[in-house]
Amino acid sequence: MSQLFLIGFMAAGKTSVGRAVASASGRRFVDLDVRIAALGEPVAALVARDLPEFRRREAETLQMLIADREPMVIATGGGAAAFGDNLTRMRAAGLVVALGVDVVEAERRAVHGPARPLLARAAQLAAERAPVYRRAHAVVDTMGKAVAQVASEVRAVELSWQRLPDAHRHATLVSLGDRTYPVSVTDTLDRDLVRAQPATQLAVITDRNVLPHASGLGDAIVIEPGEASKSFDVYARLCSELIARGLDRSSAIVAVGGGVVGDLAGFVAATLFRGIPVTHVPTTIVA
Repeated sequence: MSQLFLIGFMAAGKTSVGRAVASASGRRFVDLDVRIAALGEPVAALVARDLPEFRRREAETLQMLIADREPMVIATGGGAAAFGDNLTRMRAAGLVVALGVDVVEAERRAVHGPARPLLARAAQLAAERAPVYRRAHAVVDTMGKAVAQVASEVRAVELSWQRLPDAHRHATLVSLGDRTYPVSVTDTLDRDLVRAQPATQLAVITDRNVLPHASGLGDAIVIEPGEASKSFDVYARLCSELIARGLDRSSAIVAVGGGVVGDLAGFVAATLFRGIPVTHVPTTIVA
């Protein structure tokens, strides 16, 4: 199990969610600000007195935790990911999840929390840091959600990330609870990534033009290229062949091809056995 880093704007709930995730997964929880304060000066006072020095201590403390290599959950301050190469180091060491919150809600939450010297610049800081937060492996929205729900969604992201082959741990994950899925961009067809799909049996659907590039995935079901293949006749043939091959509700479909293959295979997956998982391997920009 790797380290998990929670980033995001002030009052996003990183500490509360981090504690809940750590408790659920049996790991140690570390609040980066608390660790910095233990050096002798409260964070709010240090930020107000000497912000560059605070950032230096923050980066140094973060690097010490990363070097420790202990699987832990680390909640960072709102600006940690935006300073220096902190985000790059976190991504290299483990999973980075940003907790999403809008400025109005952050200001509302912050009123009841500890002193925040930078709160007066909240709108400006939020705009500056938003592109950085989007570079996390995943963004989990916290708006209108209880801590337990957010923690559960973070865990779902982590479990999806852990199933990825090591070479694809850079992937972006779309946070949808139990339906969380990764998006990985590669310049070749990676068979290990496709086979990482948790399923008892995989069926590959492709078209005749793409077939030579998908041969390593197994015996594919092939359709003719072009919009004409998006028909009920072809749909019925695919369903019949998948059933004949022994697929069931624990199986999954892999769609390798352009928009026609993706649309058709996605529709088959959405309707066969009342819905089974589908992994898309798009081979065109439109797809």
